[in-house]
Amino acid sequence: MRFPRAEIKRNARNAFTSNYWPTVGNVFLARLIIGAIFAVAIIPAYIGFVVQIIADPYYYYYYDESGMAGSFLLWVTIALLIGALFANIFDVGLKRFSYLAYRGDRPTTGEIFAGFKKGRFKRTFLGMLLVLVYIFLWSLLFYIPGIIKAYQYSMVPYLLIDRPDLSIKECFKMSKHMTDGHKGDLFVMDLSFIGWFLLYGLCSLVGIFYVNPYYNFASAGAYDFIKRERMQQINEYLGFVQTSNDEIFEEEVKANSYTGPEFYGQTFGEAAPVQTEAPVQTEAPAQTEAAPVQTEAAPVQTEAPVQEAEPVAEQKSTDDNSGLFDED
Repeated sequence: MRFPRAEIKRNARNAFTSNYWPTVGNVFLARLIIGAIFAVAIIPAYIGFVVQIIADPYYYYYYDESGMAGSFLLWVTIALLIGALFANIFDVGLKRFSYLAYRGDRPTTGEIFAGFKKGRFKRTFLGMLLVLVYIFLWSLLFYIPGIIKAYQYSMVPYLLIDRPDLSIKECFKMSKHMTDGHKGDLFVMDLSFIGWFLLYGLCSLVGIFYVNPYYNFASAGAYDFIKRERMQQINEYLGFVQTSNDEIFEEEVKANSYTGPEFYGQTFGEAAPVQTEAPVQTEAPAQTEAAPVQTEAAPVQTEAPVQEAEPVAEQKSTDDNSGLFDED
């Protein structure tokens, strides 16, 4: 089945506009919290730097320039790593929110904290940490392998929440099989957002109020499509047991077709032509054409004025039967 990029993006726009303010509000809240985490992590480095300068204004200039600079950079690096890890956990929550909204649900703000909920934090933290480490290590090989692996692991954030029955290792394995043959499709879909990303770089507000949510919904749509297309087959191949309560997924995968979120009325893939052939039933006008035939027959019955000739015959018969002899 082809990858329905245009249909996914259309559904993403519809889903985003249908949940515009809740989505924008959650994105803004998550970015605000992430910024606060970065700030809190960097504060100790700035405090140490300022205290040392106040205690000895010439210490940094004459004695320990390299040492203080090194410690400051170390703190900044640690702060960036901590911020990146927590940002990824919030990113899992945003992806979960976008996925539910894309499907037609009405998720609440609590979904952006899905990765922090009891029983999920350790799993989400370790899973996203491994994603960062693997992509970083593969990126050391001239970046291209890192880009490929980034798409290979792109389904892990969704699976960590959507498939709690799978271990972290199994989530990576599932993501690998799900994206097999679709990495190029996902890359092309990202390229289609390049104009929006450039605009995002020029104005961050555009990113918060449109680009970021729109992209999250499109990514959720890609996961939704690949999940319905392949997850059951992968479960059988890898020996995993499907325990998700996704009834729509179960029904549509058994039919080997994907019709997309019914909430937005879009049809994807091979199922679309089957539904569009329904106009064959519109041949009912043949019945409407037959109706005039019956209506034309009715006037034939209304030509009963032939019966009006009977009184005339009675009148002629009373006139000494003169009409009968006239015919001879």
